[in-house]
Amino acid sequence: MGKSNTTKLEDNVSDEIKRIIQLEKQVRLLSQRLREANEGILNSQTLLDFVHGTKDVSFEGAPDWLEKKSKNLHVTGIPVLFLSDIHFDEYVDPAQIEYCNKYSRDIAIERIKYTFATAISFCMERMNKPIYEGIVCALGGDLLSGNIHEELAETNEAPILESAVVLTEILIQGLTALADAFGKVFVPCVVGNHGRLHRKPRAKNRIKDNYEWLIYHNIARHFADDPRLTFMIPEGADALFSIYDKTFLLTHGDQFKGGAGISGIFTPLMLGFSRKQKRQQAVGKAFDVMMMGHWHQYIHTDNLIVNGSIKGYDEYAYIMNFGFENPQQSLFICHPTYGITFRMPVICNGYELKTTPAKQAIKIWAKS
Repeated sequence: MGKSNTTKLEDNVSDEIKRIIQLEKQVRLLSQRLREANEGILNSQTLLDFVHGTKDVSFEGAPDWLEKKSKNLHVTGIPVLFLSDIHFDEYVDPAQIEYCNKYSRDIAIERIKYTFATAISFCMERMNKPIYEGIVCALGGDLLSGNIHEELAETNEAPILESAVVLTEILIQGLTALADAFGKVFVPCVVGNHGRLHRKPRAKNRIKDNYEWLIYHNIARHFADDPRLTFMIPEGADALFSIYDKTFLLTHGDQFKGGAGISGIFTPLMLGFSRKQKRQQAVGKAFDVMMMGHWHQYIHTDNLIVNGSIKGYDEYAYIMNFGFENPQQSLFICHPTYGITFRMPVICNGYELKTTPAKQAIKIWAKS
């Protein structure tokens, strides 16, 4: 009995020692995570100080040429290129989605350049002697992949600030090409949900606590001495502007939830449209057309434009059994008398599909 009791005591001591060792490991691990968290908070605070400490410049107004009707009866109108949901530096593994799409930084750059170039080609080369007042290039958010989901933070090709720097340069090149082709460019901007600094969405400081706000301001400052480009970077979630007699409300679209059943995404979109219209009417700022991204599904009705994405089909869409759609962005022309006339979405990977005008589009960017 004595030996048995001794053995049990030794076993208990051994188990207690093992438990202490495990607890010590957990304490060391938690301490390490706490240090990393504190460093992350410091880095975030440093970024916030930089963002909120930037020189306060107003980018609220729209240029006069946007609303003023031309006396030229033969004017073609004002084209609108809608860019959103680039999700720059996200990696999409083709093996996980039956090889129906692939996405990486290199592919994103090719698709962005092709989108700009093809928009220019459609408007300038595919129209008969066009006369344009200028062009609108709306930036609708989710330009970055971001770190709001753990899986994105683990699989993105680069840290978000590096992504922001590279994407900024690409967009500057594209906007310069538009200015060279059309003479005047108006750029309304709203942020998306993927570029936010915090994991959970916030209402307060939604705009400035977003990496895309920094991208927009850096681009606007780059063109500060170029009178051809005008930027609208509102402090709120929506941008309101008019083209001739038609008023557009640009928003990202993540405020709308749902979309199951036969009606699909139309139920939340129509509900959201109605609520926004009531809000705008109450303050005397009603709109005619609502433009949004977020849903990665191209839809163009008389009063609702939902953009596709440059990223295209991904693992989330596949696992959720969403319908397949090629990466595409909205492009249309607004006429001073007839409103929206030509609707010609750009298939962003047209160069892969060998569709026209791929050769012309690639030539435009040959020097870049």
